[in-house]
Amino acid sequence: GGTDAGATSGPVVPARGRLSGQVRLTVWLIAGAAVLLGSRGVLTGRLPVVGQFVPFPSWTATLSQFAAGWHPSGVGTTAPASPGLVLTGLVGTILVGAMGLTQKVLIFACIPVGVWGVVRLMRPFGSQRAGLVAGLAYLAVAVPYNALALGRWGALVVYAGGPWVLARLFRATGSSPYDPGTAPSGTVPPTDPPSAPSETSVSTEGRLTAWTLRHPRARSAVALGLIEAVLIAFVPAAAIVVVLAALALVVSSALFRHGRSTQRALSLAVASTGVAAVICLPWVIGVLSAGRGAIAVFGVPIPASSAASWSSLLRFAAGPIGGSPLSWGFALAAVAPLILARGDRFRWAVRFWSTALVFWLAAWVIGRGWTGSLAIDPLVLLGPAAAAVAAAIGLGVAAFEEDLLAAEFGWRQLVTVVATVVVVLGALPTAVSALPGRWDLPFNDFSQSVAWMQPRAADGAFRVLWLGDTHAIYQGSWAAGDGLAYATSENGGPDARWLWNAAGPGPAAGLASAVTLARAGGTDQLGRLLAPAGVRYVALLTSLAPEISGEQSPTQYPVPADLAPALTRQLDLSPVLSGTGITVYVNNDWLPQRAELPTGASVPGSSRPDPLAGRPGSGVVAGAVPVLAGPVASRSYSGPLAPGTVLAAVAPAGRWSLTGTRGGPAPRASSFGWAARFRVTAAGPATLRFDGGLVAPLSFAVSVVVWLAALALLMGRNLRRPWARVRNRRRPPVEAGGDTDRSDGSHVAVEATVGEPVP
Repeated sequence: GGTDAGATSGPVVPARGRLSGQVRLTVWLIAGAAVLLGSRGVLTGRLPVVGQFVPFPSWTATLSQFAAGWHPSGVGTTAPASPGLVLTGLVGTILVGAMGLTQKVLIFACIPVGVWGVVRLMRPFGSQRAGLVAGLAYLAVAVPYNALALGRWGALVVYAGGPWVLARLFRATGSSPYDPGTAPSGTVPPTDPPSAPSETSVSTEGRLTAWTLRHPRARSAVALGLIEAVLIAFVPAAAIVVVLAALALVVSSALFRHGRSTQRALSLAVASTGVAAVICLPWVIGVLSAGRGAIAVFGVPIPASSAASWSSLLRFAAGPIGGSPLSWGFALAAVAPLILARGDRFRWAVRFWSTALVFWLAAWVIGRGWTGSLAIDPLVLLGPAAAAVAAAIGLGVAAFEEDLLAAEFGWRQLVTVVATVVVVLGALPTAVSALPGRWDLPFNDFSQSVAWMQPRAADGAFRVLWLGDTHAIYQGSWAAGDGLAYATSENGGPDARWLWNAAGPGPAAGLASAVTLARAGGTDQLGRLLAPAGVRYVALLTSLAPEISGEQSPTQYPVPADLAPALTRQLDLSPVLSGTGITVYVNNDWLPQRAELPTGASVPGSSRPDPLAGRPGSGVVAGAVPVLAGPVASRSYSGPLAPGTVLAAVAPAGRWSLTGTRGGPAPRASSFGWAARFRVTAAGPATLRFDGGLVAPLSFAVSVVVWLAALALLMGRNLRRPWARVRNRRRPPVEAGGDTDRSDGSHVAVEATVGEPVP
């Protein structure tokens, strides 16, 4: 095929691979309508609170939480918040504070962004038909719809960004057709107008040439680093995705002995990860400060019995959608280019398959617990695998167009027909799942089951301890052993501020230790052990949502067999809600998060004995009165106080102060090794306030500056290109061998093609 004289970039599309714009638009409109049809019940209604689909607070609360310097996860931490908070807050600001709309946009936009990425991934092969088929295959795999059904927002984010990561790494190899200077066989390279001489042809040629050689790689590292930074802001395991993608290129290079191209891709992966770390530096420092526990930021281990099977992974059926044998069609169709392709197309077919196999194998190994504490959601790893399989399917179309053009009809053409049929059959399970209009998302959720908790905050601020599989707990969680996870929230169910918890639980690890002790039969007063943290309710979850006969049958997530009996044995825990998938216990010995004890009362955490230890409701301390009311996740609480002792179940205790009482700041001491205790000598209004110092605002300022600098570096050249083309059109042509004058008056000899404008 040819190209217009004015074409300036991109491979030429041969006539065999061209599709009219009307055909492509029609196909994409039909495909988009099918996805909208399958999502209509959620887009037009309430999004259920399952998995990571938790409601956002106001955009101001989201942004302020990022810059606060204190996070409410566990019993409190000063670890920097995830950049995901500020990114969601910015989108909410753009959408004029409509946080419900913001949530749906950030979730459902992942699907078209990922499909667009696969189409761009196939662009260097010069076939619009191949790109269209690859995009449709990526749209039809079950990965994004299982992520929707299970509330796995992180998997959707990687589904959106995975193809863009692969495209950057593939381009870094410099292998045809991803080498900008080459075109796939069967096409004619673009006939760009000859480039005018650049600044490298003047006296500073050596210095500028060196910079020019480094500059594209630097921009590639910044571009991929920005993509990676956005991904890890929502799902930290995306950093592992980049590493595995580079590892897949190493595997394929062993077959073709392309070590040099692989080295370039590995260098880009390392450099981009460094760029992403710098962009998210405050959060990265907070993660690393967790020490050995930092690996928990990637995910919480699940029981090996709940891991997806090898066949489920190959069919992308790690969820309720895609379990039909027809889903094998995508993997089978991806074999076609290995049979049909020749030359560069065959080599890239092998690379695509290497990528898919590496991610499949990683998901299978991690699911069986063979990687120890490293746990990643299999749906997160299936996104890049699906992108590679979709690209291989598209490559089969390109191979049919080019490599079988001159061949007579035979078994190779039959392979193409079979591949087309199995792709269509593979898409049927997804199409059937679209008909109800909800992608198997439940109607009711556990946030409705525990909505009665919030009014109870009038009795005093409290925490809820959530126990269950990490995928059942709809917030960030930590491992409690044997596949059990735990987390806390304040005054009822959590919102998005608890979605990205600190890497380490801090003092909240004592809650897991108490539960482990109860499971081992070491105590029958678990409530007394949980009371210092303000835990009023213990919620045990065993499914994604409530099971309602005839209406919804959500995914089940079993917990260790000894957990429920252990909770039942506790003398100070009483069941207040028992339903399918959830059991809630009230702690009869609970202590408000902010409580005042009358003068002379036994002080918890001190060496003084508690004479009322055996009375229900007073197992920790007698006469505690809730004080200092305020909203959840706040850093300041105010109210009247009487003489006595104020207990504050917030950590770290050394960063909280009680002021406003007579005599200045109240003396502070420690309770239970982590909570704060203040002595109040006179009645009056007072304020409990967190003192974050200058670290939090400086970290926020650094984050903003680095993000803006990276964007400016990446976009600066792209923004200059249109202006440069305008200037070139306005300048008169220069004859070959002629001279030109610079704007500073200097005279430079120019070797140019006749009629070529001078930059």
